[in-house]
Amino acid sequence: MARFDRGPLAGLILALAGACSPAPIPAPAVIAPYPQQYSCVQLKQMGTEYAALPPGAMLGVAIDDYRVERAQLKALHRIPDQRCP
Repeated sequence: MARFDRGPLAGLILALAGACSPAPIPAPAVIAPYPQQYSCVQLKQMGTEYAALPPGAMLGVAIDDYRVERAQLKALHRIPDQRCP
């Protein structure tokens, strides 16, 4: 009875298995814009206009969404909160 050497066969199987595995995918780079900076005068005017919106105004909902996005961008870029007198 002939002996079968499994060494070359095992090496071939491992080589083929390695060829089928996907290459590692690098993590994507995060590119985020810097938020627009506003003066204290502009911020106060925005606050006054926002407060004058009617209850349930869709513009108020959009502004609230924008406020969250600005906060996330500022945190990402490590921009401190602006304090106005």
